Amino acid sequence: MKKIITLLVCLSTIFCFAQSYSKFLSKDVFNLNQERLSNPDRMIIVGEQILKVSKNEYDFSVGYFNIASGYGRKEDFAKAIFFAKKSDSILQKLNIEKERFSMNYLIGLGYKKTGLMPQAYEQLAKLKEMTRQFNKSDYYSKVLLFESLLLFDDKKYCEDIPIRKNIIKDYLSNIENAKKNKEPKNILTAMHMILSKQRAYLSFEFIACGDFISAKEQILYYEKMYEDEDTKPYLEEKFELYFLSKALIDAKENRISNAKANFDKAENAAEERKYKSIHLLILEQRLKARIDNNEEKNKLFDHFVQLKDSLKEQATQTISLESTIQNKKTESVRKSKNILLTVVGLLTFGIFTLVFFYRKKEKKNRKKFNDIIKKLEESLKKKKDFADIPNHPVNILPVNEISNKTDSRIMSEQKEAELLQNLNEFEKGKEFTVKNFTLSDLAHFLNTNTKYTNYLIKKYREKNFSDYINGLKIRYILEYIYENPVHLKYKIQHFSDLAGFSSSGYFAKIFMQETGLSPSKFISSLKKQPHSHDKSNS
Repeated sequence: MKKIITLLVCLSTIFCFAQSYSKFLSKDVFNLNQERLSNPDRMIIVGEQILKVSKNEYDFSVGYFNIASGYGRKEDFAKAIFFAKKSDSILQKLNIEKERFSMNYLIGLGYKKTGLMPQAYEQLAKLKEMTRQFNKSDYYSKVLLFESLLLFDDKKYCEDIPIRKNIIKDYLSNIENAKKNKEPKNILTAMHMILSKQRAYLSFEFIACGDFISAKEQILYYEKMYEDEDTKPYLEEKFELYFLSKALIDAKENRISNAKANFDKAENAAEERKYKSIHLLILEQRLKARIDNNEEKNKLFDHFVQLKDSLKEQATQTISLESTIQNKKTESVRKSKNILLTVVGLLTFGIFTLVFFYRKKEKKNRKKFNDIIKKLEESLKKKKDFADIPNHPVNILPVNEISNKTDSRIMSEQKEAELLQNLNEFEKGKEFTVKNFTLSDLAHFLNTNTKYTNYLIKKYREKNFSDYINGLKIRYILEYIYENPVHLKYKIQHFSDLAGFSSSGYFAKIFMQETGLSPSKFISSLKKQPHSHDKSNS
């Protein structure tokens, strides 16, 4: 997959960047730019050298692109996007639109790889507009392929099938034309490689849409390419989605050992290429196939979560870097305003001081509120993620964690695991919202005695019974208010009763202990969120 991304963008080799505009380059930059680069570290070094000797803006745009391409190859997409945007801003100023197409393609791929799909779709819209302006068929093919990649990552498989078919049709035609024109081997290699991968993508999409017959047809086309002596020399090792499609067909037709073997091959191929989103898809499909025992499922699920966190971290780094750039601009504007404010006089200064302290207080409350919302969204997302994985309990500790806590065990390991499972089921419900809910009530729910119940809470939740139940009540209310914003108009007493507290005063006290905000402050802040208005109107 990494090679596909490289080949999709003409400018992924520095030599082709600026070739049509080489007359604008200074002599030193032109000489540096003649080197055909493939090593990402070398790309970054050459880019930095170009920046040092640049004489004009176009020189700088070439230097930034070298650096962006290097970081893109290294899969440091936050930095790749940052430097690509710097290059693009110069090209826009110079009105060099054809070079901008490739630059924006690179930016879009960076967003896609980090999972920032809204930004990736924005880039797609830009590329479509550029394609309409230039009316070039090769631009159209690239936009079509980029759109297909986005739809695939967005799991819109059935919507992508007709687009993918058109891509395959175009590449079959392009290959024939390339042969007639006696294009060099590297061009044919790129075309055959992309065509083979499109068939692998299409086979999986047919499976995802329930059409196993068409999926098998695409697999046969794919395998024939590897058997054909004319096309075989142009192909690399078999693609991970080919093995995934084979595995899913094997699983459906109850060839379990074959399915496991093909899933393993798919995982190994994805891991070798370091293509995390495809690897994540493979693990998800394997978990849904239910071909592994419980121990193997747990390992697969742990790996699934690690990969998902890694992709989330990449997206966070990209957003953080772009936010830093925006903050610097904001800071520059703020300093200019401060100079003007100084001239206004003591009266304005006094007003500004009052506003400052007010905002400082509001900022603290806002931070607390944002922390609550962040935890809520993570908790709800986690529940959704776990719900997508069949038969996986929420919040339950792995067996190895149960086994490691043997210092104070008062029951058998099997019994402890069973009760812990029951406790997790209890936490997913809302029995704890009953007023005057007691330890005996919980023990009855868990189908055990109060001694064992108290032992579980202290050992695995690290709280006493009262704090544990109050924490569950507040969590329930937070999630309830967040997911049902139409109830924001109700009084505090309503939420106190809903959670099962004895009084609104005691509810407010516990709410403040758990969140750092009063219920009224939290509700007023939530009312200001666009999220709450959207849900209220739906």
